[in-house]
Amino acid sequence: MKDKTDNNVQPQSEEIQEDVNLDELILDQESELPSLNKAELSPEEEITKLKDQLLRMAAELDNARKRFERDLENARKYGNERAISSVVPVRDSLDLAIQTSVQDLPETVKKGIEATIKLFDDTLIGLGVTVLNPVGRTFDPSLHEAILMQDSDDKEAGTIIDVVQKGFQLYDRILRPARVVVAKKP
Repeated sequence: MKDKTDNNVQPQSEEIQEDVNLDELILDQESELPSLNKAELSPEEEITKLKDQLLRMAAELDNARKRFERDLENARKYGNERAISSVVPVRDSLDLAIQTSVQDLPETVKKGIEATIKLFDDTLIGLGVTVLNPVGRTFDPSLHEAILMQDSDDKEAGTIIDVVQKGFQLYDRILRPARVVVAKKP
């Protein structure tokens, strides 16, 4: 006879992992509990000690819960980082198509590429991505990569005067720094 088990019912791996982690946490806490010799402690001292241990275990459990929530939030925010990084060159190619072929393209094709760039940027914004186009801003090495220093009488030293390649930032992480030309005094 065949065993009639329901193969469609499978526990979620997150729940199993959480149960295992909680079991490990409890076992760790139990191993750290000092053995109580009842002859050495009065009932009041024993109660005080057990309350202290209970508070410590509750605090440890609360910290584990907070760590889990923080890790889950980071996974939600940055889980698509690699996929977004892989489509950034597509955005660059669209920019390049507009910049290099302006005279050669019919107006309808140019407007189509511009609409595609807008749609692409709106999608990136929806995913938490910021396009870095820092012309006129002060150079910041954490956000920008200086490709060239150029003499400039009318711009303050350290000001970005041109963007060679736009940068991209996912929330607070830089996917790619903006590659820029920075002004310097002659």
